[in-house]
Amino acid sequence: MRILLIDDHDYGLAQVQAAIPPGLRTSVTLEHMPSIAAYRAAGCPQVDVALLDFYLDLDGTTGNRVAHEIRARHLIGFSSVPRCSRRIVEDLELLSRSRGWPVLHAVQKLSHAPNEELRVLFEAILS
Repeated sequence: MRILLIDDHDYGLAQVQAAIPPGLRTSVTLEHMPSIAAYRAAGCPQVDVALLDFYLDLDGTTGNRVAHEIRARHLIGFSSVPRCSRRIVEDLELLSRSRGWPVLHAVQKLSHAPNEELRVLFEAILS
């Protein structure tokens, strides 16, 4: 199983790592890319779960503008500002319905780990 975090900061990485259910940690590959440009350069790989930050400063854009490029079964809007996490999901919702993918979620990124909301979501979608 592949989980991808696209975020120009790395403090969300510890939250993602801590949220992976203990019994699945050995079967999960966690990748961190600092920008949508890095994701594109990697060939836009298909992943099981993608977490996308709202403010992509290295790209000079926002997650809601590029979310349609992410190839994932589950896409999680993952911003420290709750309304920004929801904005990624809301802006992609109509497009994803017409394409049949991905399943959309919004979770607030915290300044520290653990992130209980993310842990509960991972428990539901990874198990």
